[in-house]
Amino acid sequence: RAVDDSVQGVYNRQSCTHTLNRGPQNSPLQWWMVHLERDHYVDKVIIYNRADCCSSRLNGAKVLVDDQECGVITTVSGKQAYVVNCDKTGSSVKVQLSNQYLRSE
Repeated sequence: RAVDDSVQGVYNRQSCTHTLNRGPQNSPLQWWMVHLERDHYVDKVIIYNRADCCSSRLNGAKVLVDDQECGVITTVSGKQAYVVNCDKTGSSVKVQLSNQYLRSE
């Protein structure tokens, strides 16, 4: 899920993903990450938000490449895609949100 080239945002169609509302040992950070296998230059990251519900839950999420912050998402009602410019090199991309969760109910 979430790295399958599909941008449809309905969770039950098994293309988007979510985190739990708490992490290991109730960690305050919720995140989703993809490993790129080796270092790559990342010009930008495009995040496609949920379309079925819960779109505001992505608000305030940080986008990082190897723990280097690229930017923070500010959600806009009705907007599905968010482009975060990075200009970083690394082997992982992470979307991280503090004290909330990236999931549906």
